[in-house]
Amino acid sequence: MNTNVRISPTQQSAFGLIGEQQLVAHDSRITAPEPLNLSSEERLVFLRKIDRWRPWGSLNEKRFCLGCGRIITGHDIRIVDEPGPLGLRCPTEACRSLPIDWVLLNDAQRAAQL
Repeated sequence: MNTNVRISPTQQSAFGLIGEQQLVAHDSRITAPEPLNLSSEERLVFLRKIDRWRPWGSLNEKRFCLGCGRIITGHDIRIVDEPGPLGLRCPTEACRSLPIDWVLLNDAQRAAQL
């Protein structure tokens, strides 16, 4: 039987629980939403609207992902169409971080020195 089931796991962020819908296929593999194919201008507009924690001046700006330890740029970030509003996701496959977890490099460097 090839039946798809929707589940809603939650994850903890600095501001509480965040629900996230994903699709589970009959073989129990979780599939993430496909990223949108956007122009550079559209991508920058969405980053500026969705990431309310840190401003984006350009897609070349770098952030340090606290979830996976990778340095990412606006070009790398996945913009996904989920049920409800659009979402931003770290480009690292298994990383579940959200924009609040992407710090400016200066902030990450200061934190490493503490």
